[in-house]
Amino acid sequence: MESPALQYWQALRALLETTVTSQVPAIERAAELAADALVAGHRLYVYDTGHLLSRELVNRAGGLVALTPLTFHLAVDNTIAHEMPRVGREPDEEEIRGYVRYALGQAGVRAGDAVIIGSVTGARVLPVEVALQLRAAGVRLIGLTSREYSAFVPARHSSGKKLADLCDVVIDNHCLVGDAVLPMAGDSVRVGPTSGISAATLMWMFCAEVVARQRDRGKTPLVLESMNLPGAVERNRKKALQYLSAFEEDGDD
Repeated sequence: MESPALQYWQALRALLETTVTSQVPAIERAAELAADALVAGHRLYVYDTGHLLSRELVNRAGGLVALTPLTFHLAVDNTIAHEMPRVGREPDEEEIRGYVRYALGQAGVRAGDAVIIGSVTGARVLPVEVALQLRAAGVRLIGLTSREYSAFVPARHSSGKKLADLCDVVIDNHCLVGDAVLPMAGDSVRVGPTSGISAATLMWMFCAEVVARQRDRGKTPLVLESMNLPGAVERNRKKALQYLSAFEEDGDD
């Protein structure tokens, strides 16, 4: 019997081959959108509701200086939380709407910027509300989600929308319902999720396309180098300052 490790690899490889070959057109459209934004002097953000994108893509050797994490969270510390019935409940939609409005206002995202939003199902209230408010502000949206999993889960936002309904370009990570792929004997729960690995693969393909399109437009792509290479720390610092200086000239903070 083939080992579970190899079974997982075989399932993952099959899924990646299908995903990668089918999503090249979407990746190219997304890269065109992002390159247009960067060449026009706008910013490129990544907002991830899952476990990977903002950590995988930001400040990585071979990655774009321009990829900026759009992160926000609300934490409440309370030593008597067990005595308070409201603590730990999921916020309602109106609370999320106000929270997102404040967070995006503080982040300074502007019309013409591009934002990658990652959500495996794209059905929860938070990513949909983020997408709705960004879209209303004139921001271009790239969605990374699973159309199959999304179709399985009911929309939770009162608009009835899901992430895929709101983005200019959708990249489908082909994540199966439930995410994990490997059934284990004696248990109905599967092992081995795929969404993180497929998301990383698709987004690095996207970054390669963005770099190529910037060069085609006569712009030098700002790409980070490994800090272990001689002189790379200083070169990376200069690239970051070069990227930020464009916004300072426009009066951005």
